[in-house]
Amino acid sequence: MAPISYIRIRDTAGDVQAILTANGMEGGQNGFLSLTWHKERNAVHTAQFMISQHNPDVAYLQDKYQVEIIRADPDNSLSEYVSFDGFIRDLAPYSDDQGRDLLNITAYSPMHLLTWRRIAYPPNKNNYTLFTSVAAETVLKRLVKYNCDPSFATTGNGRDRTPNSINLTIETDASGGETINWAVGGRTRLLDELTKIAYVAGGDFDVVRTGADTYEFQFYIGGLGTDRTSGTGKVTFSLGFGNMRVPKLNVQNANGFTVAIV
Repeated sequence: MAPISYIRIRDTAGDVQAILTANGMEGGQNGFLSLTWHKERNAVHTAQFMISQHNPDVAYLQDKYQVEIIRADPDNSLSEYVSFDGFIRDLAPYSDDQGRDLLNITAYSPMHLLTWRRIAYPPNKNNYTLFTSVAAETVLKRLVKYNCDPSFATTGNGRDRTPNSINLTIETDASGGETINWAVGGRTRLLDELTKIAYVAGGDFDVVRTGADTYEFQFYIGGLGTDRTSGTGKVTFSLGFGNMRVPKLNVQNANGFTVAIV
């Protein structure tokens, strides 16, 4: 039996409104026509799927409605699990050259919430934009707290603007990771700065769903994921295993460097 993938759509309250499955070229009564998703450490995960505009479930594809992509592989004893969790933001209706009326949907993981905020404090503000010998976890969580939580991200604390709530809490700080010195540039995007810090933090971060419309910023000592390069859990991608399609190797020599002047 081939691996299974389907999409579960919930409204903003978390109630299931539709189940979309792969049902052929026209999508069927409850089907999607294509589905891809991309996951990356310390970055926003994205998912895209296409559906007919005539599918009755189009009514449930609305901005900020929740998307869960469910995966299973019965042949390898892999039970159903949520491979992608996020919410709809971008909708692109169009007609293709075959006369079909289609709708492209793009959903973003909860990390997308961090792209809504800038570090809106002046440079060299101690423990707001300037950190000296501070645990990386503390730096990350303080930047989130003082730019996302309206109780702390206030003009009274020197921020340019007190923002609206995005229902984001911050995991208790355990002062983990590397001890770093860090200076934030002028009013940079919050997620961009967090991603830079992650390179030297000694761990990864993520935003995870904790309720129907609530989220938590978390830090992971040592990094996310499990090493699958060896041992009994080793993962190998191969055409013969059926877990690859259309592999392509590009050998690009045009931009090679033979000399470096330092």
